[in-house]
Amino acid sequence: MSFGLLFHHFHNEKHIKTQGSITEKDFRNLLNFVQKEYNLLSAEMWLDLQSKNRLGKQDVCITFDDALKSQYVVAYPVLQEYSIKAFWFLHTSFLEDRYDKLEIFRDFRHRSFDDIEDFYIDFFKYLETKDLYSLKYSQIINEIDFKSYLKNFELYSYNDRKFRYIRDYMLSFKEYELIMFQMM
Repeated sequence: MSFGLLFHHFHNEKHIKTQGSITEKDFRNLLNFVQKEYNLLSAEMWLDLQSKNRLGKQDVCITFDDALKSQYVVAYPVLQEYSIKAFWFLHTSFLEDRYDKLEIFRDFRHRSFDDIEDFYIDFFKYLETKDLYSLKYSQIINEIDFKSYLKNFELYSYNDRKFRYIRDYMLSFKEYELIMFQMM
C-alpha cells in the first residue's frame, strides 16, 4: 500500500517556530531519508500510477494540508531543488463564506505565550473559573485518563492531550471560539 507524507507547519526567520513545525533543513533531511528508503514520486506520477492501479508498496508522495504560507516560503523552494511536485490541499471554508480561525488561534497560542504550557495553564484556569464551564470541566478532569487519550501520539504532552480532549469533546466549536477570543 502506498502512502503520502503529510506536512503542515514550517518555521524559519520569518515564520515562528510552533509546536510540530519543522525547518527547511529538517524537511530536506526527511526528503533525503525518504528517497533512500522509498520510491518518492512527484504528484503527477503518483496520480498516473494510482489511476492504473499500479502503485507499489514503496511508492510515496508529498502532501501539504491547508495551503499555509510557511509551506510555500520554506518547503516549496526545497521541492523545486529536488524537482518534486507535491499535492497541495486547500482549506475550503472560504468557499462556504466562512473563515476558519484555527490558524489564528494557533498563532495566538505560540506568539502570546513564552511556552505552549503557559497557554495551557491559562486555558485550564479560564475553564475552572467560568461558571458556564467549571462544573463540566471538573467532571471531565476527574473522569478522563488523559495519559491514555491519543496515546499513539507520543509527541503530545499530557497537557496537549488534555487540551485536545477538552477542545474536541467538552466544548462545541462555538464555545471554543468564544473562549479563545475572550483570552485574546
